[in-house]
Amino acid sequence: MTPDKFKKYSEKFIKKNMDILYSKSEQYSPLDVFSNFQQGANIVEEEKERVLFLYMLKHLVFIAGFFKPDKYIYKENVAKIQESIGDVINYMIILSAMLKEKYNGQ
Repeated sequence: MTPDKFKKYSEKFIKKNMDILYSKSEQYSPLDVFSNFQQGANIVEEEKERVLFLYMLKHLVFIAGFFKPDKYIYKENVAKIQESIGDVINYMIILSAMLKEKYNGQ
């Protein structure tokens, strides 16, 4: 892939995932972006950052499953893998915001 094609691909990929991130944030927690994770944390008596990591882990396990020696990535699975990659990126953005708020103030 040429640098120009990569730039176009990555810009489109990031824009799509930002749209998903903002949409989900409004859907799950219109007043507090972290409330879904905090509610989970309250239930299991953990920190919200750990709950986020566990939510994200299912996507990482799914992605990793396609790279086993006996597993092949078929064309129809690529979109599912890319969706999970986008979800992981979004979880990392949320985690970064959580850490900023927790350690650097709002």
